[in-house]
Amino acid sequence: MNRTLAALIGLGILGFAGETLAGKPVALEGTLEILISDNFKESKSEKIAFLRGDRSAIRLELKEAHLASLKSGMRVRARGDLSGGTLVATELQALTTEPTATIATSWGTGTQAVSVAGPQRVLVMNLRFLRDGALSDTSYSNSELNGAVFGGAGSVNAFYQKSSFGIISVVGEVAGPLTVDVSGTTGCDLGNWMMRSDDAARAAGIDPTGFQHKVYMLPSGTQCPYGVAGYGGGGVALIFAPWGTHQTIVGHELGHSMGLGHARTVSGDEYGDNSCIMARPDPASMNNAPHKIFMGWIPQERVQTIGVSGVYPVTTSDLDLAATQALRIPVPGSTADEAYYVSYRVSQGFQSRDYAKFFGKKISIHLCKWNSCSTSNLAALLGVGGVFSDPAGLLHFKVESVGSSEALVRIFLGADTQAPTAPSGVSASASLKGSAVIPMVTVSWSPSSDNFGVAKYLIYLKGPSGTISGPFESFQTPYSNRIRLERGLTEIWVIAVDGSGNQSAPSGSYFLSY
Repeated sequence: MNRTLAALIGLGILGFAGETLAGKPVALEGTLEILISDNFKESKSEKIAFLRGDRSAIRLELKEAHLASLKSGMRVRARGDLSGGTLVATELQALTTEPTATIATSWGTGTQAVSVAGPQRVLVMNLRFLRDGALSDTSYSNSELNGAVFGGAGSVNAFYQKSSFGIISVVGEVAGPLTVDVSGTTGCDLGNWMMRSDDAARAAGIDPTGFQHKVYMLPSGTQCPYGVAGYGGGGVALIFAPWGTHQTIVGHELGHSMGLGHARTVSGDEYGDNSCIMARPDPASMNNAPHKIFMGWIPQERVQTIGVSGVYPVTTSDLDLAATQALRIPVPGSTADEAYYVSYRVSQGFQSRDYAKFFGKKISIHLCKWNSCSTSNLAALLGVGGVFSDPAGLLHFKVESVGSSEALVRIFLGADTQAPTAPSGVSASASLKGSAVIPMVTVSWSPSSDNFGVAKYLIYLKGPSGTISGPFESFQTPYSNRIRLERGLTEIWVIAVDGSGNQSAPSGSYFLSY
């Protein structure tokens, strides 16, 4: 027996087609599984991949280009080197052009998803692990899981029925407790745990292939990276205790299973868009408009593409109303096939906690691929009078009004070269309280006007010695901060700045005696 084959047998890597010749890279064929890991505590996420054979699975280390171009469920041939139980792939060849699995997940490739509709059949496997004769207990009872996923008002089923306007429901069954022999596996061996759990379900008379989605409820004490709440993608969701006590975690991972990525921000916060369950799933906010469009829950006829400047109405994406529920505007000059999606949210949340505090009666502006918002990026969240400009300065948004179900948004396409008017009526005061040695300075002024909207104000102070402090940024008047002042008269003035960076002339000066 050659050494490579012996290593494969020692790792339990059986049931793969391919060559295992000594002195050559390992080449294996199997079904590709791509999952997204969720570490909400540390705001980190990564894609992980497995190659599944007939009887076992092995972790794959892939290049980013592979992860972007391939989908879960595809049959692939991987060639590379074995390292610590992982196949480090140097080559990856797709043997099928479409996934063989029911659900195909491909994040960020620009491909429009097929509409997700109808009952989503979900098998929840309530697991306990048997390792070298020691049996762990399940984390939850079957009745707890049945209520959390399929039950009444607070269930995952109720959430997705409301978020999809009744287009989908979550149905299925809880299987278990299922005893899964994980002897011989080490670390976080998700691929083999899933395969052995499927075998345990079959032994109990349940065929996992009869379900579109499989939820693996892992027992307490499962060894996996710290902070990871779950994994999801390609018809699969794995949930770790104690996170599974939150129905929202199951809902988030099922979102991945149905093809959704995260609700991020353009600043790079992986879970920063609190208006969507695909961010940090607490509170359980309904899916944002770009995700609903991607899933087919908001049809394309309710998405208006904007190519001319003007004021446009947009109806809330929280209610099933036969009106425009999103505005789509191509990003000027973008070579990445990107667009902004404008939507309106009201206080129609699900299990909401201070829902309006986050995004109720506000306009959300997301940046996405033109035909694929599987992963959304929140660029701005605006109340009445709020403004946002694309960094290139060729696209501008302003919220004109908001109502119970509709908002008006002004959209201006082109360069904005008009500066705001200068602020007026500047006044200021300074006070020391208690043992403070640096005074609290408060500056007030009358707001400026602009053809599109003022984005911020810059406040400057010039002491008797000629030293200038600032600028101090403020988004409204008045502005207060602790600022070290020289003794004598301090000159204070304010400048207005619009979303395109145009600056007003300085206001008249106010002289503060200190």
